[in-house]
Amino acid sequence: MGKAQSKSKSEATFPVKFVNDKGIIVGSGFITISENNVGFISKSKKQEYEWPLTTISRYGACDGIFTFEVVDDKGDSAMYCFTSSKVDKMKAFLDRKIQEYSKKEGKNDVYG
Repeated sequence: MGKAQSKSKSEATFPVKFVNDKGIIVGSGFITISENNVGFISKSKKQEYEWPLTTISRYGACDGIFTFEVVDDKGDSAMYCFTSSKVDKMKAFLDRKIQEYSKKEGKNDVYG
């Protein structure tokens, strides 16, 4: 699936395939994890999403699947799943970004 592309030490981009709730691959593109957000852009550039780190309530990586849950201001949540050969690196990078963000904001709660 390719290498993780790093624009800087504060941001990394990973090639992924978007998986629906039935486990079917429905698209491919890139996940970008930055200091404040997780973003997805499809290869066709027709789908773009961005989630602030503050909205990610939990996340994890297992068996080649990277999953995270986003909760909006109203308390509604949605799960997003991606498959990649880089899920462990994605999780480790997101761990670091959330810890850095929490430290910067003076918060002790770390997700994951």
